[in-house]
Amino acid sequence: MASKQATLTKLVAGDDITDMIRNNLNRGVMIQWINADLVNRADCDVRKSIVLYDADRVFVMALGTSVTPDIFRDRAPLVADSMSRAGIRYWSVGIA
Repeated sequence: MASKQATLTKLVAGDDITDMIRNNLNRGVMIQWINADLVNRADCDVRKSIVLYDADRVFVMALGTSVTPDIFRDRAPLVADSMSRAGIRYWSVGIA
């Protein structure tokens, strides 16, 4: 039986009210997450970082701005299974 390869789906910003509310909540959570460990997360940015979300599109964590979208796209297939096991299903550049 072949195992199914996990994939991460890129989120794009929506313009309905639910997406806008989720966006604002995720932005606040990400800011709190950065501030909780500012020394180690100072290179994260709500506008530029790769942001990772769970199946409900709720913020989980972000990657530093040194990880560009191109680097992430190249490496995501290598770690997709691990991220999937951690509950990560979606990603975006900045909060989406």
